[in-house]
Amino acid sequence: MATNTVRWIVKRTLAAERIEQRSRRYRLVQGEFHPMARNGQTVRVRAGTAWLTFEGFDFVLGQGQEMELAPGREPALITCVVSRSLVYELVPAP
Repeated sequence: MATNTVRWIVKRTLAAERIEQRSRRYRLVQGEFHPMARNGQTVRVRAGTAWLTFEGFDFVLGQGQEMELAPGREPALITCVVSRSLVYELVPAP
C-alpha cells in the first residue's frame, strides 16, 4: 500500500472520530492488540480482518462484520490477522 494511501486512511479515521459522536475508531497493525472491557458495546470492522477473543472463545471478523460484546468480567482482546492493518470502531451500548 502506498504511503499516501496510509496517510489518507489515518486522516479519514481521525476525521470520522471527530464527526461520529457515539463511536470510536481505532487502527491496529500486525503485532498490536487492544484489550477492552466488555460492557455491551459493539465491535464493527471497517477494514482488514480482526481476531477477537474472550472467555475462551475465538472469533474472526472481516470487513463489514460486527459483534456485540455482552457484559462480562473478563476483557476482550482484539488484534489484526491476515491483513497488514485493521480499522475498527467501538459503538457504545444504547
